[in-house]
Order: sequence, then C-alpha cells, then structure tokens
Amino acid sequence: MSHEFANVAVPIRLRFAVVSGTWVEWDDLDDQDYGWEFTPTPTEEAVLPDAWEVRKEFSELRHDRDALRNFLRKTGAFCWINQYRPITESELWQFQAAIRQELVNPTVSETRTKSATDGLPLNPTDERAMWEASRKAWSAMTFEKVIHNRIQAHLMNINVGFEDGTIVGETEALNTFDAILSTIFIDRLRKLRFKVCERPDCAAIYKLTSQHERKFCSHECGHLMAVRRSRENEDQKPRRPNKGRTGPRKP
Repeated sequence: MSHEFANVAVPIRLRFAVVSGTWVEWDDLDDQDYGWEFTPTPTEEAVLPDAWEVRKEFSELRHDRDALRNFLRKTGAFCWINQYRPITESELWQFQAAIRQELVNPTVSETRTKSATDGLPLNPTDERAMWEASRKAWSAMTFEKVIHNRIQAHLMNINVGFEDGTIVGETEALNTFDAILSTIFIDRLRKLRFKVCERPDCAAIYKLTSQHERKFCSHECGHLMAVRRSRENEDQKPRRPNKGRTGPRKP
C-alpha cells in the first residue's frame, strides 16, 4: 500500500526559553586559555528573547573578552555538550566561526575531524592530560560536524498542532547554541540565503532578499565605502603646484 505525501506550508514558531544562571571564571585552565563555568539558577519569570536577534548579536561579536562575557551573562546557558561543562573563550570563538560558516556557506569538514583525532594520546600516563586533550579535540575539531548533526536532529523536535484552525509548528530551545541552530534550520526551510557585508570593519551577516546580490548589509555601509573610495581616489591624484601671486597686488 503506497502513501502519498502532501506539501503543506506550515509556519514554525521558535520559543527560546533562557536557562538563567551565573557565569564565573574557570580557574582550572592553563595560561594559554580563558574560560567560564555556568551554574543554572531557577528563576520565577521566564526570559524569552528573540532567537534571531541572539544569533545576530553572537555572530557579529568582535573578539573581545568583555563583550563575550556580557553576552553569556545575558543569554544564560550556552550549550548542552557534555552537560553544562565549562567552556573556553577559544571554543566560543570557534563556535562563532562555525555558525557564520553554516549561514554563509554550509559545509562539514570530515578531513578536519579526522586530523584532530590523530593527535590524541593512546596510552597516557597522566589521566588529566588525556581528559584535557580529549576535551579540546572534541570541542574544536568536530564542532562543524556537531552543528550539522544537531541541525538535522531538529527535524524530530518540531511539534505540530492547530491554532485558530491553522496548522502551526513549534520548537523550543533551552540554550543559546540550540536556539541559534534552530534559527539556521528554520531559515533553510525558508530557503533563505545570507552574505557577509563587504565593508572590512563590519562583521554583519545579512539576508539576500533578491537575485541581485548586493555587496553591503545596509545603505549606510554602502555609502561609507563610496566615501572612502572617493577619498582614496583624491589622495592618488597628483598634486598641482601652488601658483600663488608673489608680487604686489594691483590697486
């Protein structure tokens, strides 16, 4: 018996319920890195930020520790990989790079995953060294793969029901990482495309709304680059000698 599938457009609502808590400096690290530990703290009022705004803020963060710390404090639990384990600053920047890659040019690097595992000690005498090496390898080398797999997993987390006679899908995220991945997944269902602003000092990723692929995220960035090019062209023009008058002025 064959089954026919119907293509039905279903709006999807994403509910990002922040798990509130505290972020404190992670002391158990070498001098080469910096990190934070998260401890969840129950709150009476639910915090429900816009997941797309959270993605935008995180993806455009400059590599500034204070800005990253403030972002973590505002958005609560970041991810649920190996529970709420401590997370390092370098890992968070790797997360950011991978997420930007997934938006602009989705890919999963199998070669990168394999090469990172080659450096793990097989018979370590120091258990802590083995744990640290494994933690860094898993966090850094397979994160693109983790992103890919988690995006696919969101297919199983969409609940479909009726709302005012209309079929509506709803999915929930309980940490920042899953919320960001949910937005990527939903945007792919919508067949949206994204691009990085070509202004060198702007990190914005913007949505392409037409077949004409504009170069800048906003009119302001486009105007600023036009002004800069104009000034560069003026600076490159040869200077004319000053032909000022040297004699007395005529009455």
